[in-house]
Formats: sequence, structure tokens, C-alpha cells
Amino acid sequence: MRTLYFFSALAISMLISINLQAVPLTDTLSNILRSKESDSQQQIRIARLCVDRFLRSSNNDHLATSMPDSLAKYGLSGQAELKNYIQVMILRRKMELEKVDQLLKRSIALSQQHSETTFLYLFYLNQAYIQTDLNNPLNAVYHYRLARKAAEEIGNKDLFVTTDIGISDIYTNIGLYQKALIYLDKAQSVIDTEGAGLASSQPIIYLNKSEVFFKLGILDSLHHYTELTRLNRNSGRDMDRNLKRLDYFNLILANKHQMAIPLIQYLLATGNQYYKTIDKWHLTECYYHTGKLDSAQILALELTQNHKSTSSPIRLEAYKLLAK
Repeated sequence: MRTLYFFSALAISMLISINLQAVPLTDTLSNILRSKESDSQQQIRIARLCVDRFLRSSNNDHLATSMPDSLAKYGLSGQAELKNYIQVMILRRKMELEKVDQLLKRSIALSQQHSETTFLYLFYLNQAYIQTDLNNPLNAVYHYRLARKAAEEIGNKDLFVTTDIGISDIYTNIGLYQKALIYLDKAQSVIDTEGAGLASSQPIIYLNKSEVFFKLGILDSLHHYTELTRLNRNSGRDMDRNLKRLDYFNLILANKHQMAIPLIQYLLATGNQYYKTIDKWHLTECYYHTGKLDSAQILALELTQNHKSTSSPIRLEAYKLLAK
């Protein structure tokens, strides 16, 4: 789990979702390769498909070899880069962060050697994610900025939005909330300028602003952006879960901890492992504020003892709660 999880509850799926959303059932590799899109557009769609096949599930790992071979069949470059990208997704799913870091360094050099700018962008972006996971926020910002430079070379404005939101996420992680809002406003400006073509990114900005205002403890702004997220939502399970999380954020700031408990329990009982630590911490707090001290103590002890998936800030807060 993320070592900066305490500061950013919504980060990773939002960043994946901006341009690498779960793909339609009709968006198969052969359909992508037969399309009349540019090479870069096809490579972005293939990357999106890889997220769906290899990061979200292990059911398709047997396709890891055949997918790159298909690129050569249709005359699309980047076979070696795609092979590495698939392995990046698999290693990220397994949370083998040091291995991903080393593979990404090799993949960045490979993309530069082959002048594969789209894959270079994708590798920079993933290195930003991994550096966040490894608790290296400055290095994460550095790679987001390298990704944005590659996006400018590609000329895809949607990719600008991804990197600006990513940088805002790092600033949220380290508590620089006003800077986070500046980068979210930059992303919003790109969407406002480009119009409907970037509409899929709009709810992500609202979602991130909701998180910032939760961290700032400003309930009316949190409620405002929660409703904007709901009105502009994308389809998909990730957004459904994120909205439930925003709902319990609102309840916590309104001091309605008892009402927040079943929402958090639902999120803990379903879905993948992302956010489970932050959800468990907020459940611990809710138990404490509703007088369920034994339950709060049990969860706090679990958080202090799980060094692998619990960040240091959460463990510190859990120790503070146990000391009360």
C-alpha cells in the first residue's frame, strides 16, 4: 500500500482512471489495431487495455507474451516497450515496488533509444506513481513533470490534465493544499479550453478537490464538490466506491460518525486492497467518537502492527489513539 496513504485516500485509482479507464468490452486489441487512429492514440488505448487486463486482475497474465507480438503484425511500433509495460502492470498489482522501479528505469532508457514518446510518457507517469508509493514525493513530482514534457511533445491535451492532477496529488500528500488546488485549477483550465473532448477527466478534478477540502475540514466546499462529482460521474465500480468514500467524508466532517460506520464497513468488505488502510483508520476514528472503544482499540492495534501495508503516519495516529 502507499506509504503516503494517510494523506491521499483517493489517489491511485483516480490517476489510473483519468486516461486509463476501464475499457469497454468492445475495445479489444484487434479493434484498436484496426482503427484509423494515430500510432500514439492506439498506444494509449492499448495501455488502457493493459491496465484493465493486468493491473486490475491476474486472469489475463497468459496474454502477456502474445499482445506485444500483435503490434508487429499490424505494423505498430513499440513491441519491446509494450512487453515491459505489461510487466510493470503485473508488478504493480503485486506491489513489488523496488522491482517496478528498476524495470521503469530500463524502460525509460529503452523508449528514449527507440524514440517511443508515448511509451516514454507512460513510463514517466508510472514512475511518478511508484515514487509516491516509495515515499519519494519530490522524485514523484519530477517524473510527473517529465511526463508532462512528453505529453507536450505528443500534443495530447488530455495527458496534460493527467500530469497536473498527479502533481496536485503529491501536494495533497504532503499537506500543501493550496498548491494542490492551483494544479487542479490548471487542469480545469485545460478542460475549459478544450471543451467536451476532455469531459471524462472532469469528475476526477471534482473528486480530488473534494479530498482536499476534506483534509482542510471545510464541510460546505467538500459537499459542493461531492455533488459536482456525483453529477458529472463516470460509469464504473471505482467511481461508485469513490462516491461512497466522499459520502462518509461528509458524514465525518458533520460529526455524524455513527452514520459513516456502515459506509466504511461496506468499503472494507468489498473491492480490491486500495484504500483499505485509510478506510480502516477512519473506521477506527468513528468507533472512538461513538464510544465503541474496544472496537477502536482492536483496529488501532491492527494498524500499528501491520508495517507492510500501513503507512508511518497512520501508525503514529493509531498509537496516539491507543494512548488516550
